[in-house]
Amino acid sequence: NHFSPEIKIQDVKQIIDKNSEYEKTNDIYKKDFYYAIYNSLKINYNNYDLGDKWCYFKAKNNNYYCYHFWFYSLINVPARCLTEVLSIHPIISFYITNIILILLVVAYILFLYRNTCNFNRILFSIIFIFSSVFWYIVWPHSECFSSTLLLLSILLFFDKRYFLALLFSSLASTQNPPIFILSLYYIIKIFWSYKINIRLLFKIFICSVWLLLPSVFYYILYGKPNLIIDRGYLDSANITWTRYWGVFFDLDQGIILSQPVLLPLVIIFFIYYFIKNINKLTYESLLILTLIIMPFFYMSIGNWNPGESIINRYFVWTSMIVIGVYFYFFNINRFIFKIITSFLALTQCFCIFAFGGINQSVCGTNEHTKLAKWVLNNFPDYYNPDPTIFNIRTTEDWFGKKDNILYVNNKDKLVKILVYKDSISKLKDYGFTEDELNKISTRIRYSNGWAYLNKKQIPEHIFNETTPVVFLDMENLSNSKGQEFLINDSIVKIRNEYLLSNKESFSGENSIKLTAQNQYALTSFIKTKKGEKFRISVWRKQGKFDGHLVACAESSNEFYLETISTVETRDGWDRLQLNFVVPKISSPLKIYLWYNGNQEVYFDDFSIKKIK
Repeated sequence: NHFSPEIKIQDVKQIIDKNSEYEKTNDIYKKDFYYAIYNSLKINYNNYDLGDKWCYFKAKNNNYYCYHFWFYSLINVPARCLTEVLSIHPIISFYITNIILILLVVAYILFLYRNTCNFNRILFSIIFIFSSVFWYIVWPHSECFSSTLLLLSILLFFDKRYFLALLFSSLASTQNPPIFILSLYYIIKIFWSYKINIRLLFKIFICSVWLLLPSVFYYILYGKPNLIIDRGYLDSANITWTRYWGVFFDLDQGIILSQPVLLPLVIIFFIYYFIKNINKLTYESLLILTLIIMPFFYMSIGNWNPGESIINRYFVWTSMIVIGVYFYFFNINRFIFKIITSFLALTQCFCIFAFGGINQSVCGTNEHTKLAKWVLNNFPDYYNPDPTIFNIRTTEDWFGKKDNILYVNNKDKLVKILVYKDSISKLKDYGFTEDELNKISTRIRYSNGWAYLNKKQIPEHIFNETTPVVFLDMENLSNSKGQEFLINDSIVKIRNEYLLSNKESFSGENSIKLTAQNQYALTSFIKTKKGEKFRISVWRKQGKFDGHLVACAESSNEFYLETISTVETRDGWDRLQLNFVVPKISSPLKIYLWYNGNQEVYFDDFSIKKIK
């Protein structure tokens, strides 16, 4: 550690040198991430920006700094030194720091939080520990830092330690600027409670000046107070009702996933409290206003589906306000309130572990949650998330696609289309008639260039009639030869590179087994025409994050689709599915199974359907 915030080549090299240990930590980022940054630094250092790709920008002093402020990294230095002493991987230092931060808040609740009984202290601690921060303990990112300091500031505020509350909220805002709303809330209370004089203003300044530290730092080095704004990552057009609702109730990444009972309870109770006490509201009871206002200061971000663990990263620290509000209203030493709090503690524990607990691989960024899939499969009209979420999680493309996005449910029925305004004419390729397209064009309402067509708006004949299929249940395959099939005059040729196994099977006795040494199977070639529609699927066991179903042209620049997401789960097997319209390609359509892991995966019941 060179005790300065710029990134240096040796910083990344140090991580790379511990690759074997790094893989054991199973961090959310892959080792390739560090190799890519290292190579970029090696090539570009003192030349030009690493910029948008790696989030590091060249400053006036020719050093590279991240557009995320470095305060969280600074407090991680002691843990980083500890990893050197213990000879463990540097990335683990963040885990240690996150755990220490969480334990500090728990210690405050158990031993220092005023005006509550010991029973409530224990339950409040459980509710906090088993909140969304639990999912982010193993993230080398600032979510635990911001969340713990934010909740600690709220507890200090309820204890009337206003200046400490302001200090901790200001420190939290160095990593997530929208938290300044909470600091402003505290400052108003301080002005309300104390006589205004120079001494008071000085104390406020000392406790809140940290808010300005990132802006001053970037202005000195770049001549701009905020690199994220300067790079155009924010756009007020992104602030929509759909996003606002999604902060709290989105089925793929909303707060409701981490607080399925707590969030509705706090909202209902506050409405009841507000109506009943309209003429005698306390300032503390209005803390919920910061929860209402704060999302408007981050909803303008371009990527509304960033890397995350279950819920959106911004929502982790936002959800701490919900917990704080609950602590205020339910800090009552009565039996019924203890029963309610006990029940909430149990629901929080169940919820956290139902999504995998501390599981770095459960990020959910590129696939719908099980709850969202269930609603999309059964009640698709009722879930229309922000287009960024639906686009990325349905296509599994990190940046999404600027094209129409189709969702086919687990019964092979097209139930939703996310229409891209510039591609609406392509609906003809799916079977829409000119009249149907004209009706849609006159009625559809776009938001930032996107609009949904739901099941009731999609004619029954669209993408839902299939011809006879190529279906391989692996019972009649031979390891010695390939096979040919005929789909409506299109010959499907399948190579003989498959490896049969009777260890696992979805149906019958055999399946295809892929390993690190045998990565490909059932490579199929089909002569196609532009506009032809296909639905391909296969059942997979294991390999959740590295067992792929792929459809492409010989040149991936012409056409390439792949999926690892499941549309249905049964008896430990996941069904993968791709639905697509063949574009103009200069080679036969290529379909295959691919495994890029280092263990093994099984595939069974492979099918290719040509859609009328």
